Amino acid sequence: MHRTKAAGSNFISDLLSSPLSRKGLFYFAVPMVTSIIIVAGLKVTIGLAQAQTEKENKSKQIVWTANMLGTAGVMVVGNYYLERVLKRDPSGTKFREEVAKTRQRMAELQSLVPNSGPQRELVNEISRQLEEGLDLMLAPTKQPISLPDMVIRKRKMGALTTALLNNTTKLCNFEERQQRKPAISSDAFRMLIDVFLLAGFVINVVFAVLMASLGRDVSARLKVLMENSRRVVAQEELQPLAKTDDEIGQLDQVLRESAQMLSMARAQEKAIVEHLRSVFEAMPLALLVVGSDGMIVSINQAAENHFDATADKLISKSAVKLFKQRNGEALHLSDFLNADLNQTMKVFGRKLSGDTFPAEVIVTEYNTRELSSGRLLICADVSREYEIEKLKQSFIAMVSHELRSPLMSVNVCLEMLERGFLGELTSEGSKTVSTAGRSVQRLISLVNEILDAERLESGSISILPENLNLKDVFSLSISSISAIADNKGIKIDADEPDIELEADSDRLVQVLVNFLSNAIKFSPEGATVQLKAKCAGGQVEVSVIDQGRGIPAEHLELIFERFHQVEHDDAKLKGGTGLGLAIARAIVDGHHGKIGVESKIGEGSRFWFTLPLKSLLDQ
Repeated sequence: MHRTKAAGSNFISDLLSSPLSRKGLFYFAVPMVTSIIIVAGLKVTIGLAQAQTEKENKSKQIVWTANMLGTAGVMVVGNYYLERVLKRDPSGTKFREEVAKTRQRMAELQSLVPNSGPQRELVNEISRQLEEGLDLMLAPTKQPISLPDMVIRKRKMGALTTALLNNTTKLCNFEERQQRKPAISSDAFRMLIDVFLLAGFVINVVFAVLMASLGRDVSARLKVLMENSRRVVAQEELQPLAKTDDEIGQLDQVLRESAQMLSMARAQEKAIVEHLRSVFEAMPLALLVVGSDGMIVSINQAAENHFDATADKLISKSAVKLFKQRNGEALHLSDFLNADLNQTMKVFGRKLSGDTFPAEVIVTEYNTRELSSGRLLICADVSREYEIEKLKQSFIAMVSHELRSPLMSVNVCLEMLERGFLGELTSEGSKTVSTAGRSVQRLISLVNEILDAERLESGSISILPENLNLKDVFSLSISSISAIADNKGIKIDADEPDIELEADSDRLVQVLVNFLSNAIKFSPEGATVQLKAKCAGGQVEVSVIDQGRGIPAEHLELIFERFHQVEHDDAKLKGGTGLGLAIARAIVDGHHGKIGVESKIGEGSRFWFTLPLKSLLDQ
């Protein structure tokens, strides 16, 4: 055993001591180690390139799916309103198929984004808005839908659709920012590969002089690989390379897979662009892409129909020339570029022939790599709704004015009867006349509210400011509703604020009487209603606090809308026109103040408004 071990040691010693052996080992080891380093570096570089490619592909897939989802959402809303305009049931099979496709897009988008982070938060918000909008469209409605309900539904649908488009745009912008973050470019990867390959090529050429048989094959294959790396960037067909299981063969396979993935990504991106172009053209709403200079960059077919002109006559034309304000004044470029995004503008559209039509325009951001600081104008022809609104206002004005005079005459006659000017009445007759008088007073109050609602719609509620003390306003308001409070055993706990301000006393009393009467109406018998006032920050805040049943959260944002009422099971609490709070908001707005409500179910409500302490004449 000892003799064998010694013989082995002598062999290695002799091999290493031989100059020829050491040279042979040197020429063998150096190319081998160099090749390993180069192949490892190439593999790492290609791996990084592949990882970056996969990340970019996934980001583009998210952008594509988000755009498809936004488009599908807009198409669903468009089809919904189209079916409504055609007076057809929008919940038919075709509509539900579109809804199913939209939800499928939502599921695809959710599967693409990470489980946490800003992308997931945006996708969750988009999902919530989408489901809320779909539930609203799929909810059964009584036919025909009343105009107030139609306005509320349309407003809510518009807000949801705008929010959905805005959030999908945010998601797309987020992904595009991620794509634009500094990363190693394709040229850098190619340069790294070229450096590695060139270094390997030079070293192998040096050693190929002594080891021609070994270096010839490696050199040729590396040349093919280097050429293929250039062709990947140039999008040219790759040269064939013999399939082997060594590192060069694996590197070639990775390079070919990367080239295939890049080709698929480019084809997918082209398909997205083509699809979006087809959707853009098929939209029933007029879409106009406007640059930062106000010139129209692109339109769809619906825009040609709306403005009765071909695309070549509209493109490069100033967008403001196609619209004017409802009062007849011209629009300016800033009205579009600096407008509140996703808010509806009521204007008149102008066809090239000179004819006009009532329109509603929503302005959204539109930024791409080719167009920055652009705007997308979404225009709808609302001629039918405009005519209906005019007829409604004319009808309300006619009915209100025709009823007011006869009711005042009847009220005067009933007062004369009740006071005995036309002869003494029996107790039963006096009671009947008194009941009739209260009914006429309610009718007169209703007509006045209808007239105020008409003024509210036209923005002409009059405010006549005067110097007053808030304590006097509180006193007049409490006196007006004291009888109602006494009948229900309600105690009114009121401050006595010694606050001077300039306001319309009658209008403030109107607001407080509305707040107090509602508080008394919805409070249990024997409860206390508080009337408070405080000054802070150059403003006075007035609030009415009750101990009633409270207002559901879903009604808090809508309770100041015209004709909006919260449904109650108690028959004693039913009634009213739903105009009081809307008129109150208009009065407070006319004083340059703010109005609001805070409420929790079972804990009561606090209605409040604020007024500036400085003179209204300075506003």
